[in-house]
Amino acid sequence: MSRARARHVRDAFELDTDMCPRSRHIRVPLELDADMYGGQLPFNLVVVNNQPNSKPMMYSAHAPPGGVLIGAMTKLAKATNSHFSFTSSKNVDYGAFLVSVNGLSGNDQDRTYWELLIKGANKVLITADVGISCYIPQANETVILNYTKW
Repeated sequence: MSRARARHVRDAFELDTDMCPRSRHIRVPLELDADMYGGQLPFNLVVVNNQPNSKPMMYSAHAPPGGVLIGAMTKLAKATNSHFSFTSSKNVDYGAFLVSVNGLSGNDQDRTYWELLIKGANKVLITADVGISCYIPQANETVILNYTKW
């Protein structure tokens, strides 16, 4: 990520991008993916809320190379007819926490929260090792926001 891009992300979310640890997952060089997709990396965003009579919702999203998930989610929420919304809270030590998706919030009493899962090109499902303000989506992967209990 360029210094200018990092400064833009930090200013937009009032977070210090230095707090984002390097992901332990192996990544394909972003420049190769960006060239293939016209500068924007497509990925799927799936919302699974595990409530009765609820089906997973799938959205097509895009991120610039090196762009963080919260930026792509913000653009998706502002898009017309996306029917996607979310709220987050900012923590100076850990970055943004996902509070609600499509109107459903995590709850301490019910011990519920939104879990960030990733299904890459290899189809292996993993729990992200960073949050929405640090995770960098990759081309053609599936990002899953899973409402679950701890």
